[in-house]
Amino acid sequence: MSEPSPDSGALRAITPASVLAALGCIRTGKVYDLGVDLGPDTPRLPPEVLVGFRMEPYLDPARLRALPELQGNSFSNETITGGLHQSTHLDALIHAQRHGRVYGGGTIEEWLTPRGWRRYGVETVPPIVTRAVLLDVAAARGEERVPDGVAIGPEALAAALDRAKVALRPGDTVLVRTGKIRQYTTDRPGFEAGCPGLSGEGARWLADRGMICFALDTTSADPSPVPDWNDTAHEVLLIQRGIPIVENVFLEELARDGVHECLFICLPLRIQGATGSWVRPIAIV
Repeated sequence: MSEPSPDSGALRAITPASVLAALGCIRTGKVYDLGVDLGPDTPRLPPEVLVGFRMEPYLDPARLRALPELQGNSFSNETITGGLHQSTHLDALIHAQRHGRVYGGGTIEEWLTPRGWRRYGVETVPPIVTRAVLLDVAAARGEERVPDGVAIGPEALAAALDRAKVALRPGDTVLVRTGKIRQYTTDRPGFEAGCPGLSGEGARWLADRGMICFALDTTSADPSPVPDWNDTAHEVLLIQRGIPIVENVFLEELARDGVHECLFICLPLRIQGATGSWVRPIAIV
């Protein structure tokens, strides 16, 4: 595998040796699809609600089929317009800023151009292949779904980890299940009403234990509404620790099957200068 970019933050810890070690999580070969659908009816919170999602064809197969030189062959292509931070997606390190500063100590004025970011864009995110630990916070709390607005802190994370009976290791991805994703296809207004998330203290607790990628089943790593803009999970993970975030991850089947440890694979698109990417992560056990 190629060396991660110097701008890859915590993901620079991914090495051939770490990937080989992560493969040890595979026992049965069963693959879990952790992505959710993306389309015009995708639930979304601000600011993605402002841009939505639109797909339009730009090749007409009926017209092409009529061209004699194509001998009856035709093709169909589409253009897509939509915010990159909807459906299952990855937040690159440049996604969040605090007082104009970004990961690495630079400023918006230094790195932002009319064509995107000159550093720390999603194209610098390497293929993510790690061991992952599932922390089922909802189950540890005895709930089907963690209520909207709840900030998940160290105590709740430790309880979920104790329930999982696995250890966090440096280089892990942490998957946090709140149960919120259940509303994604069944209750769009409910899904868009808000969400639980990680507190700043909870984010530090995970980062201090060597986590290099964070994923959860809500549309934001922070609770919505945000309880404290002076201490957010986005700031701690992206800006301070260089840890990417994957949101709207479907964890219901992993939880149903009692999976607490797996191989996690997530491949963002290399969109130059973008703050994120749609992804379709998988888990293998």
